[in-house]
Amino acid sequence: MKSTLNLLFFAFIFATTACQENSSKSTSDSESPVKEIAMVRPLIADLEMPSQTLQMLAENGDTLRFALGTKVQIPANALVDADGKPVKGEVKIRCRHYLDAIDFSLAGINMTYDSAGTAYNLESDGMVELRAFQNGQELFLKEGKEIQITIPGLKPDADFNLYRYDSISQDWQLLEERLAFDSTLETMPDGTREEVNLDSVQFSFTYSDDLPPKPVKANSSGIQIAVAVPEEAMTPELRIFENTIFELLPEDTTYKDEDMQRAWDWAEVEATSRKGVYKLIFTARQVSKSYLVKPVYEGQDYEEALKTYQAEERRIREEKRQELQAAKKAMARKRRLEVNRMQEGRVQAAIKNAENEEQARAIQAQNDILYRRMAMDGMKLNRIQRSFSANGFGTYNCDRIWQQPFTAFNPIVLNASNSDSLFPDNLDFTAVNARLKITSIRGREVRLARDEDFTVMGVYLDRFYYLPKMAVKDLIIDRQTKSAVIPLKEHQGKMPKTYAEVRALLAI
Repeated sequence: MKSTLNLLFFAFIFATTACQENSSKSTSDSESPVKEIAMVRPLIADLEMPSQTLQMLAENGDTLRFALGTKVQIPANALVDADGKPVKGEVKIRCRHYLDAIDFSLAGINMTYDSAGTAYNLESDGMVELRAFQNGQELFLKEGKEIQITIPGLKPDADFNLYRYDSISQDWQLLEERLAFDSTLETMPDGTREEVNLDSVQFSFTYSDDLPPKPVKANSSGIQIAVAVPEEAMTPELRIFENTIFELLPEDTTYKDEDMQRAWDWAEVEATSRKGVYKLIFTARQVSKSYLVKPVYEGQDYEEALKTYQAEERRIREEKRQELQAAKKAMARKRRLEVNRMQEGRVQAAIKNAENEEQARAIQAQNDILYRRMAMDGMKLNRIQRSFSANGFGTYNCDRIWQQPFTAFNPIVLNASNSDSLFPDNLDFTAVNARLKITSIRGREVRLARDEDFTVMGVYLDRFYYLPKMAVKDLIIDRQTKSAVIPLKEHQGKMPKTYAEVRALLAI
């Protein structure tokens, strides 16, 4: 028996991305150096974001390697002051990494991007701010000079573009599409990362856990429910199939025929702990019904679903094969790094026992080569690296258009201690996702990645308000008004003074 259900109303919007058609110049096309003075307004004015500063001689140039993996190559005699006069002597190069959406928000960095009048949100895989100073005065790059920047990332995807942040207009400039990267994966197929036994690692893997459930034919004697579930409400592994229907499991005895005659507002599918078993959930106002089901297919739909499954199996198998090859290369690199470290100890001992200064210098020269090799191996472990040329210092970001399924709602922001409304126009309200995904605020609508966590921060009348990390799925959204209450805690005393204190308040 099949029940066909037509939902009366679906409220869902897709964040889509199109090929960017901007004619923005690349960093190497501009004829003038970038002399932008940062005007970004951070959320908490006196909060110092973590940074690292290295020194160099301006007339010599240098290649600077920062602790979190960013590398900057600055040519000799490339720096000038605000008046365009050449700079010599010791200068300081400051590098500030923005690691996640909390950092973006605290720094006051806008993560929306406007293209042809359409606002998109950006998902970052590496953002870094580079500045140069001498005696407290900001320096700039001389006209015609370029610096080479390498930014580390985590996502081995080819669809990340390069953007530069204009802190005056507080907008992003597209510099280069599909920025190439060097992928060096260390993570083993079993999830092992750090201290591994190099002699006992077994390079094997399985890919079955990553596959969607294999399509099965509908049972003619079973109860099937045909319903058009919105893509954002379908589990990711089932989105690749078309014309999926849901067959009630015999163990679920809660089904009633009259439920299928009701006009439901919403339908969604949730995974369970059992492979191939799902919850099919219907809601209408304050009423909700759920059934244990399995996805099934009929006739030609079954044949097409089987072809889709086999293609997905081939794709995942090839992906795992590439992961395995990358893991082997990474382990070989790690072995080489450990051998080099042992060699380093022997070289230091040889220098100490050298018979004369000339012999010690020769050994030290060999040790310098060893250090460079170790530094290169160390940088490549655990990293995706993207390199590019730039004609100025500033904030650079490897981004792509954010296009995850999201939950949209209108926030009703309250002070949790006294239930007063905290949403006057001058409230600096920032909602950010705590796991590197970017959220959007369009007017008073907030969009959050459905399967992620989020936090909220706000400054109002010299008080800091916040919501510790919570799951988006735990939000209670009124279906009629599309609103949700966000109860913010009020920080007792003055503003948080340190970056670590804010992260602790947000439970991140």
